[in-house]
Amino acid sequence: MDWTVGENRELSMCEKPKTRKYTSLKPLASKTLSKYMFAVEEVVQARIKEQLRGKSLGFLIDAWTEDGTHFVAVIAVTNSAKFLLSFSTLEDEADMGADSMIQLLDDMLDTYGIEAKQLCFMDVRATV
Repeated sequence: MDWTVGENRELSMCEKPKTRKYTSLKPLASKTLSKYMFAVEEVVQARIKEQLRGKSLGFLIDAWTEDGTHFVAVIAVTNSAKFLLSFSTLEDEADMGADSMIQLLDDMLDTYGIEAKQLCFMDVRATV
């Protein structure tokens, strides 16, 4: 998983003959790798949720468009730490407007158990 993510490789890399030939890693199916990656995501989200519980925080939001694809990163900032909550494309690729951003933020609040009263500031940077 570290190699795949760290080198921005496709998940099927673990099944390729050259990967098998030049490594001593045990064989792994891309479906199994994907399963473990989603499991790690759940664990990380739970840990972040616990660390943010009840704390005052702010959101830093960076949004941009590249080759027609709209990207958004949401970072939670506390007095002592920063957490990347989301790095994704917008659900509705054609809309980079307020409704799409509100939906994304609403999902973040739900996923991490953040209450609106915890938010102290929001800094949005968007380039299109």
